[in-house]
Amino acid sequence: MGVVAVTLIAGLSPRFRRRPLIFAYPLREGVVALGGLLLVAAILWTGFPGFPTPAYAAPVVSGDRPLRYSLDDLLRQVTVAVLAAAPFILAMIVRRQPALSAGWGKATRSPSLLLGLALGLITLFLRGRVYAILNGVSPDEIYYLVAALAASLATEFIFRGFVQLRLASWLGEIPGWLATSALYALFQLPQTILVYDANPAQWGVQIVRALAAGLVYGWVMRKSGHILAPAIYSAFHAWALVL
Repeated sequence: MGVVAVTLIAGLSPRFRRRPLIFAYPLREGVVALGGLLLVAAILWTGFPGFPTPAYAAPVVSGDRPLRYSLDDLLRQVTVAVLAAAPFILAMIVRRQPALSAGWGKATRSPSLLLGLALGLITLFLRGRVYAILNGVSPDEIYYLVAALAASLATEFIFRGFVQLRLASWLGEIPGWLATSALYALFQLPQTILVYDANPAQWGVQIVRALAAGLVYGWVMRKSGHILAPAIYSAFHAWALVL
């Protein structure tokens, strides 16, 4: 609710005003977006089970047990993020599409960066992690934050930047947002089954949570017009779970 409130207030700023993004061939763009997701899913689900949820990049932390996350873990997560984003970047280069077509426009870049930082700080505050930061952050926690940023940037570039904008142009603003959120949750199903293989009752719960998160990220993207805001918020949300 805090994230929704801040985004609503920030969305009133004229700095977030922009012209609607329109593709000349929306059906073709939608097919390309869905095809790219299938390709990335085939690659990552078979060889890199840890994408696109940065919270799964580290073991679950409970009680006073410190986070164990090494530089090798960081490099692995960055590699996965780059591999996941590469097909979509290549598609934009080959088809000569500007960065704006994937949610990286210049007009809203700075305000979206500020909004993302505000959402991240509010997340840390509402989750009671401010004192944990003031008491000192370990190198493992710093590595994890960088890994979460890399994973979140790749995830938001793919889903909210590339896929959501194209599905919104093809299906309509609201249906495109809802469809992208559903695809985001479905994309995490294999990872959810892998993590909760001994407790199938948790599968549905985790998918519903992923759907809710996808709706929030997509809504922040709609309000800000840039992937930076949902990406930074997503990274700090993941970081708060392990601090």
